[in-house]
Amino acid sequence: MPDKNAAKDDISMLDMDLINEITEIFMMHNIETEIIAASIRNPIHVIDCAKAGADIAKFQADYKAVFGE
Repeated sequence: MPDKNAAKDDISMLDMDLINEITEIFMMHNIETEIIAASIRNPIHVIDCAKAGADIAKFQADYKAVFGE
């Protein structure tokens, strides 16, 4: 079941679905690259991004806002 709080882009695709699609395409065509997931909002999104194939997760400079004390 999709995360109701997940951000959607202009084409209404859930972020994790987009990361999955990009990962599959790059693997299918043997494209060596690193996938960056940006605007991570909480620790669950970090895990979801990693599971979806992202190599790097970019979140707010104030990591305490994302991960707590």
